Amino acid sequence: MLNTLKQLFRNNYKTAPDVPVLNAAAMHHAESFDMLVKNLNTYFANHPERNIYAKELAFLNSGFKADPGIDKINYAIFPYDFILGYDYRAIPVYFDETAAMFFVYLDGKKLYYHKGYTNAADVQKSFTFLLAEQHPDSPHCYLGKDLQLGSNEVVADLGAAEGNFSLLVVDQVKELIIVEADTSWIEALHKTFEPWKDKVRIIGKSAGCINDEKTITLNKLEEGNAITFVKMDIEGSETSVINYAESYIGSHHLKLAVTTYHGYEDAGVIKSILERNDYHTWFSDGYMLFISDDLTPPYFRKTLVKAYK
Repeated sequence: MLNTLKQLFRNNYKTAPDVPVLNAAAMHHAESFDMLVKNLNTYFANHPERNIYAKELAFLNSGFKADPGIDKINYAIFPYDFILGYDYRAIPVYFDETAAMFFVYLDGKKLYYHKGYTNAADVQKSFTFLLAEQHPDSPHCYLGKDLQLGSNEVVADLGAAEGNFSLLVVDQVKELIIVEADTSWIEALHKTFEPWKDKVRIIGKSAGCINDEKTITLNKLEEGNAITFVKMDIEGSETSVINYAESYIGSHHLKLAVTTYHGYEDAGVIKSILERNDYHTWFSDGYMLFISDDLTPPYFRKTLVKAYK
């Protein structure tokens, strides 16, 4: 999910309204959590949308005890009780001497971390957030009763990073196409998916709107079996990629899970594009707070749009 929290929660507020902003730079000191909650309480005190975010505000005001090894502000990312169920220190981390990389076990399978991870504690903390991200109650969980995979699925994982989503589904699907722009992950991804190399294709490029040495389009990815499922978490490029690939998406019957928290208007724009191409769409339950960038009202943001046709 994340190499650093800032990398995950980048936002683009080019069209954000002129309203109170919580500055990201202020979110990284000892009193940042208390400051965040105070500002949210002040904003929502008499606001008509307060009831929409009542569950999230209740969690933030619950006085929960944070793990002393993790800054309390990080618990605001997924403001729900399930986030308290993780202890990063309980996660076993192993080191592959031959590959010179740390790894953990996810669903009984090895998940490798790239060589930039030089100590086990960083791996433990990162992996904790990966687990939280895909908890059934997480707004960032791609699959569930509402959206499932079949055995004949050809999955395009756009923005794979560590490859945790692909690793969870690799035994279930027919084929995986993994796309990751951060080339530091490519060696680790090849190591992780070595046992399934006959059904997994790994591409060290960005998903984008052109085809060149660094970028590949959704249309170009389809070489051989037709793609049936698209998972997309590409650091703010979701809207442009969906818009560019609209004719492709419209002419196919896909299942999609697309992140919507990177840009101020992404949720509405992406949902609208899919719906005008006859897709049934819905947002995942819940919200996220993007603490590593300036937070603009209503502060909480929809995380995923899911769709099928």
